[in-house]
Order: sequence, then C-alpha cells, then structure tokens
Amino acid sequence: MSFSIIKSATLSAVLFAAASVPAVAADTIADWAQDVRDEFASKQRYPRTAIKANEEGTVKVRVRVAANGAVNGFEIVETSGSDALDAGALDLIARVDPLPAVPTGEAHAFVIPLSYKLADKTAGAEEVSAEPVKTAMNKWRKSVERIVAGRQAYPAELLADGVEGSLKVRLDVAADGSIVDSQVIQSSGNVKLDEEALLMAANLDLPTLPSGKNAFTVVLPLKYEIAGDKYSFVRR
Repeated sequence: MSFSIIKSATLSAVLFAAASVPAVAADTIADWAQDVRDEFASKQRYPRTAIKANEEGTVKVRVRVAANGAVNGFEIVETSGSDALDAGALDLIARVDPLPAVPTGEAHAFVIPLSYKLADKTAGAEEVSAEPVKTAMNKWRKSVERIVAGRQAYPAELLADGVEGSLKVRLDVAADGSIVDSQVIQSSGNVKLDEEALLMAANLDLPTLPSGKNAFTVVLPLKYEIAGDKYSFVRR
C-alpha cells in the first residue's frame, strides 16, 4: 500500500489556519507532548469517505518539528489499513502546523497514534511519544535545503511585476529520493508564483532517504523576495 495521499498537484491550495501556541510555554518535554496531543485532538476529523465505507483503525504518524514548532516533515510508521484514514491523518498535520515551540530549544520528533472509531464516530489523538531527531534525517533535511536553494528561481514576469510571497510546498519522497507527488499546502496568494514553486519542486533530484525509510513527506517553506533580483529559501 502506498502512503502517498496526494493524487495530483494543485494550484488552488487551501490556506490552513495556524494552530495557536499556548499562552504559557511548556517547561518540559512531557508537558510539551501533552500540548501537542491536545492540538491534534482538537483538530482531528473523521474522514467522511471512511465513515461511508465503515472503516476504522489507528494510524501512527511520526512528525518532525523545528525548535519553534514548525513542521518540517512527517511519515506514517504504522498504517490503519485504510487509505482514507491514512490520508485523513496526514492532512491533519497541515491543520496543526505550527505546533508549540519545543522547550529544549532544539528540533524534535514524535510519534502520535491517531484513532478512528465508528461506534461513536470519534477521532482521537492518543499519547504522544517524543524522541530526539535522528542525525541521519537531520543531514538529509539539510541536503534538501541546499538543493532547493540552488534550484529556486524567480519567474522573470513576476520579478518584473514586483510580485513577492511566501508559501509551503509538500513533497512525498520515495526511498530512492524521487518525488512521488507535490502540492502547495499554503498558497502565496499568487497562482503563477505557486505554479513556479511546484515546477521547481517536481524537478528536484533529492538524495536517497536514510536506511530503513521507505517514504517521507517533507514540508518546504519557500520565500520569494525581490532584493537585487534575489530570492531566498526559508531555513529553520
């Protein structure tokens, strides 16, 4: 079963509202993990297609976040057996991004089981298991950033028109580094700028994933600024 749930690239992207950060920041990783769980639980929805098909189950997702809580990437580590539920779990991540800042001030990763039960049509986030970011994935992510920085270019017509903007592109990456699918998940507000970002992303030649990774979804925050005909890739 493929874990890629993006069937086609789209320019009419939905601008997801950012999750609010708690007024009082968590002091410990345990407190932070509870805040993360609460964010997921408050925004999780039962996919209608799964309800109609009488599908239920639990999806385990590993999420990688920067120190400020911004989502950098994610993957399914245990499927529910339902494409609709797996897709719903991955779509949920866009709704909770960004998450609360990590109290240690460092990038972090966590695994969260997301359950879907038909008896009362509920969807719930279970206990969050926080874990340090693995060195191999951190190196892979930095390699991706360098590659994107070298490939990102400003469309001449938008440069001439003074169009600027920021957006987020989501890439499904196979084990060999090939791009399975791409999608704008947060639009710049300009269709042509979104289109340029997707075109760039679709032609990336990424390194193979670290050993043991069969698939990974990476979130690329892209920023286009006119400053001496320069553009920039937002690094975290």
